Parts: sequence; C-alpha cells; structure tokens
Amino acid sequence: MEQDLTFFAATGLTSTSANHIANLAKEYVQAQTQEIENVEFFNSYLTIIGSDKEQRVQRGWDKEQIDGIADRLRNISKANSLIAWLREAIKTRTQMLAKLKDMYIGDYVQEVKSKESYTMPVKPSMEPAITREQYIATLSIKDRARILALEAKAAAFGKFIHPDGHLSEARKEYMKIRCQEAEIDGSGRDTILYRHEPSVELEEMENCFFALQSEYRKAQAELNGYNHSIDEALLDDEEKKRSDFDTKNARYLADMAELEKEFNAYKDQEQRRISRMKIVIPNDLKDIYDTVSGLGK
Repeated sequence: MEQDLTFFAATGLTSTSANHIANLAKEYVQAQTQEIENVEFFNSYLTIIGSDKEQRVQRGWDKEQIDGIADRLRNISKANSLIAWLREAIKTRTQMLAKLKDMYIGDYVQEVKSKESYTMPVKPSMEPAITREQYIATLSIKDRARILALEAKAAAFGKFIHPDGHLSEARKEYMKIRCQEAEIDGSGRDTILYRHEPSVELEEMENCFFALQSEYRKAQAELNGYNHSIDEALLDDEEKKRSDFDTKNARYLADMAELEKEFNAYKDQEQRRISRMKIVIPNDLKDIYDTVSGLGK
C-alpha cells in the first residue's frame, strides 16, 4: 500500500500528543495575535476640568515593543506552520488507517502480492455440457444417416398404425361390415341399398397390421438404442465436466482461504505498524515546538 511517510519516524509524538501540541499552538497564536492587534503609537491622558491631576488612559508602544513586532509575527507564522504540520500528520495517519480498513483482497494482491509475481486465483466456471445436436454432429455419416432413416420410418409407420391412425380406423370399419353387410340410406323411391363385402380375408388384414406393427416396433427399438447411447454419452460428458469443475473449484476455494488468511494477517500487522509510527518535528519548527510545549507545563 503506497504511503506518505514524510511525517513519521520511530521516535516522536503520538497522534494524541500532537493534537495537544496543536491546540496549545493555536492558543499561543491567538494570544500573540491579540497582543499585536492592540498596538498603538501614542499615549492618551485624561484630565478633569478644575483638577490639576492628569491620568494616563492609553499607553502607546515603546521602541522595544515596536522592535519586537517582527519577532511576534515570525513566531505566529512558525506556530501556524507547526499547527499545519501536526494536523496534516494526524490527517495522513487517519487516511492511512482508513485506506487499510477499506482495502479489499483484490487491492492487496495488486498492491502487495504483485511484487511477488503473484496472480489472483480465478474462480472457475463449469464448461457447458454438450447438446444432443452437438453430439450427433460427431457421429459417423453412417450412424447419422441411420438415425434419420429410423426416425422417418418410425414416424411414418407409427402414424399409420396408431390407434387413431388410418389403418386402425380401416380395421374398425372392416369389423363393422362383417357384422352388417348391407346399409340402407334414404326412404321411398330414394332409398339406396349399400352392400359391402370384405376385399381381403380377416387373417390377411390382421397379418398386414401385425407385420407393420412388428416392423415399426423393430425400427423404434433400434432408434431407442441409438437414443439411449446418446443419452449416456451426454450424461457422461456432463458428469466429467462437473467433476473437473468440482476439482478446480475446490482448489480455488482452498487458494482463496489461504490468501484471505494472509490478507487479514497483513492488515493486522499494518495497523499495528501505522499506529506505532511517531510524528516527527522538523528542525525548523523545534524552537517554536519547545516554546509551545512549555506552555502546557
């Protein structure tokens, strides 16, 4: 963490002592300012008419006092410099502690660990599982063509022999006319007689239905086999990627736990170091410091 150490050394004042000296210096400035703001260059006397006595009511400054104005102004400026120095030092320490408190682990890595060529652990993300379409795209031309052919065959045969399909409806009609070979439509002279007779034997029709059903089931079973192998491949891919992610994530969490432990130790150590630093008094301000500090005794 970049720090301004201009104001600090191993020996000097604590922030509490520095604040006390700054307050004394402020009082000193006020007293000195009040003195020179009362400067006058003449004496004033009061005489009551009828009395021969004269009373001095204002004393002007003498030469010695006038010659001391420059020294007073110099002391005021030095005292103000001392106040500014101490206040700035206290402010700097406060900012250093606040910055340390607000420091995030990323800041620690960037400002401190980067000097060790350290790289922040990166949170892993799970690789997306392969989709059904992506997996099928990896199959051979023969397998892909076979799957498409089986899907088309199962769809065509299934639709035709489905309980609501055309063949099933035709079977129902066939069984109906076996029980009712004739139908009458209309009445009177407009009466129409319909006579029906099977065009194939029942056994032949049933054989056709069961043959189609068998071929459909065979195609569907083969298609189901392909679908099962695809589902297993997709599941294997997902499990493998999840296992890889779990391994990487466990390593990431362990690295972050170690880094956080180190980061907290660093903050504790830095806080103690900053708190122990003492505020130094520059050589140019030592005289005024001695003067001001003596006021509090």
